[in-house]
Amino acid sequence: MRLGSHSLIEYDHQNRTYSVHPLVHHWSGTTMEGNRHDIQKIILTIIGLSFSLTPTDENIKYRRALLKHTTNSITSLKLGDINALVGVHIARIYSEAGHFQETEALEVMAMEKRRRVLGDDHPDTLTSMGNVAGTYMHLGRWSNAQMLRLVV
Repeated sequence: MRLGSHSLIEYDHQNRTYSVHPLVHHWSGTTMEGNRHDIQKIILTIIGLSFSLTPTDENIKYRRALLKHTTNSITSLKLGDINALVGVHIARIYSEAGHFQETEALEVMAMEKRRRVLGDDHPDTLTSMGNVAGTYMHLGRWSNAQMLRLVV
């Protein structure tokens, strides 16, 4: 990695995290100042794709550490701005933290995008429908969950 060879970005193998040199951080903030929306979208995408959905203790701990960063990054974005896969990953962060309203919004967005692009019978669409149904159950919205479960 070219940036790594100049110590502008480093990867901590033990903690599996990246850190950016303060000068790079400052430069990106000043040169992209007018593009705050794009920056937030990029940051949220990086967060969403930085972890596995596998339910190991290590992965869950890492996702919990991402909650604050996720909340800060998503505030200025519209759901339509978020990629479906990123939305599914970010929804997992919220779900594991018990934030089911946020989880629902992201999962419904992902399900609708996948339906539109992939169709009703695609495995990713069906998985999204199952995720939404599970979230409805957490929210006590049994009739909504049952309707989705019948389709899946």
